[in-house]
Amino acid sequence: MICPRGGCGSANVEFLPHYWESLPGDSPLKVKYASPDEVDGRLRLALAAVAVLGVVLAAKGTVGPGLVALAVGIVGVWVVHGRIVLATQARSKWDRTQICLACTHQWVPK
Repeated sequence: MICPRGGCGSANVEFLPHYWESLPGDSPLKVKYASPDEVDGRLRLALAAVAVLGVVLAAKGTVGPGLVALAVGIVGVWVVHGRIVLATQARSKWDRTQICLACTHQWVPK
């Protein structure tokens, strides 16, 4: 592969994850080129439990607090799920990203 940046044209290209792994542990580039953070999926389960608790409360007669708990649980699961999807997409893009070791240009091949 050749660097697509105009004027560079170097063949010294690597996948970003491989380059990141080859860096020494104390290199400041370890932080710069690190993979995106993962989102903890266990939070979805906790929020789903809050939604179930809301249904139980509403069924037992405390409708107001039950509906509030249900709404909080549903909205929370929806928000956390969205964050998980975005984090998964970012990590997938990072896995495919290539870096030119001559000019540090990064790109995702098509």
